[in-house]
Amino acid sequence: AGQHAAEAAGGEWEAAGDAARSLGAVLPLEEDRLRRVCAQLPEVLGMPPGELGHRMVLLKAMLPGLDVARVIELCPEPFLAWPLQRLEARVAARREELARVLPEETVAAMLQEDPSLLFEDVSVGVRALPEVFPGATREAYAASDPEELALAIRALSHRG
Repeated sequence: AGQHAAEAAGGEWEAAGDAARSLGAVLPLEEDRLRRVCAQLPEVLGMPPGELGHRMVLLKAMLPGLDVARVIELCPEPFLAWPLQRLEARVAARREELARVLPEETVAAMLQEDPSLLFEDVSVGVRALPEVFPGATREAYAASDPEELALAIRALSHRG
């Protein structure tokens, strides 16, 4: 199924022509990476460049210090297709929830590599971190591998 989607997106990419080039001008990714975004979310080819640019600016404000193009590449659907009000509310709430336990730099590093954390219910895992790692300080979390912290939060959120 994935190969068929990629082939369809490839055909759509070729047919899109100017739209594909406009997308590349606003979303600074290499062509193969842009194609993957389009394979996951084909409607992005029909998105007006102004709307995409507006979303990029808003995302940069919501996710300071992050490579927004990379974040979109990793998780295009909510960042490009969700209504802006819903997106802003979810991102703000989840960042705040993570920042209650983790240093901001750690939150940013986690989200850079795994932005899907913003769209999952990880509240149980965030609350469980201090229980699972008693005595861990914000400094200890800051020294931890962000990818491993993200995995731990996700696992703790889904434990039965």
